[in-house]
Amino acid sequence: MIAIRVPVGQLRTSDPLQDYLSSFFVGSGSLPLVFQEKAFPNEGHYSLIITRENVLISGNRANALSALLRLVEREGGQTYLPLFSQEDEPRYPWRGVLLDEARHYFGKAEVKRLLDEMFLLRYNVFHWHLSDDQGFRLNLKKYPELAKSSERAGTLEGWGTSKKKRLEGPYGFAYSEEDIREILNYASLRGIEIVPEIDGPGHLSAVLSAHPEFSCEKKAFPVPQTFGILSHTLCLGDPEAKAYFIGLIDEVANLFKAKRFHLGFDEIKTEGMKACPKCQKALREKGLKNEKELITAFQKELAVHLRQRGVTPLFWNDGMKEKEDETIEEVWDFSHPGLKKRAITQINQGQKAVISPFFSTYASNAYALMPLRRSFAFDPLLKGIRRSQNVLGSEICYWSEYGYSAAKFHFEFDVRAAILAATLWGEKKGSFNEFKKDLQRKSSFFFGQNLVIDELLMNPRGFARLKQLWRYFKDVDSEFQRNIP
Repeated sequence: MIAIRVPVGQLRTSDPLQDYLSSFFVGSGSLPLVFQEKAFPNEGHYSLIITRENVLISGNRANALSALLRLVEREGGQTYLPLFSQEDEPRYPWRGVLLDEARHYFGKAEVKRLLDEMFLLRYNVFHWHLSDDQGFRLNLKKYPELAKSSERAGTLEGWGTSKKKRLEGPYGFAYSEEDIREILNYASLRGIEIVPEIDGPGHLSAVLSAHPEFSCEKKAFPVPQTFGILSHTLCLGDPEAKAYFIGLIDEVANLFKAKRFHLGFDEIKTEGMKACPKCQKALREKGLKNEKELITAFQKELAVHLRQRGVTPLFWNDGMKEKEDETIEEVWDFSHPGLKKRAITQINQGQKAVISPFFSTYASNAYALMPLRRSFAFDPLLKGIRRSQNVLGSEICYWSEYGYSAAKFHFEFDVRAAILAATLWGEKKGSFNEFKKDLQRKSSFFFGQNLVIDELLMNPRGFARLKQLWRYFKDVDSEFQRNIP
């Protein structure tokens, strides 16, 4: 049966996205876009009806608009919409993208481009990693001293066992408060919530470089230029240090009008705490056994603080020692014995969780380490989880230690993001080859360019995969360079 189409070169609407929506239409003919109030049990649920008289949407506005744009067909200088009726809803409420800009900065224009891509792929959470050892990317009026935390003396833009590329000179970038408000509005119009992350009490070297008095070592040091897990840690035996960090979190939460806030608490080294008189004194006074218990005590203090202000805290799973009510656990680390089992047990006990395993959702991984078929096979409902309602969804995560350009980011990110988006929405993906062909047909819509999926490069197998991985360990740009015509 051939769908009846009507020529539509313009949508008549007062929606704030009018200019953006208009960019998808050309030619003659117009239809009014009508928003109708209608309650649905699921906040992601929407209804879309296209007739000869109007386009009627109700429920989740962003999901309905994304569905509408997917239906636009273009022939020459004219676009068409089919007569159409649909109700739909996502499988998971948390369909997220994590972008790390602490290591490398992409900037406002690129973030907006990413938010557009997220909108078209129906992602609804932008997890923005803005602070780490190598940089603090916010220029806060209340904390002007942190401006120097956004700048390091040089930066790596490549790494390997035999090839390094280091740029000398200052590498310094930060978003102003006005930038953040502009991006917040841009995201909100596309139905996207921004969840900021300020990692602590480890992964805090950039901030502590401006305030060495709040570190365990109490010694001045520059913003680190190397990557990896560093030892600078907030002094948890110092009430002033803790108060400073809590105040900083409050300021960022207020700026973002955050409903949810990621606090990290992953990969914390305790060597400095062991040698710190203030931390050791706090251990004795609180009757704690070791530094890990001191970290957990501060984690609980922060969680209570945020919840009292109506903000839900998030933590990485390696820092979640036990189930924590009204807190979200992000499950990424299965590398250490027992972490996966502990996370699944916590979820079955009632812990809300976002499932983002390193080897399945980290788009910054080499394709030789995480081929497309691995991304395609991933499902957030891990084996052993009995209380599926506690799994909120997942995120596609991009860590930018070696993702120093927009071109490299999109090479590593786009296809994987499209795969996870389909999984999280609950689409029937069919076979991998069917999905791949369909994505290539739609790639200009999602990504603004026609995409060719290089099966040998992005989905290597057998000996070719081992060879590709070996090349990557010698030079992390090797896959990206092979992709350049």
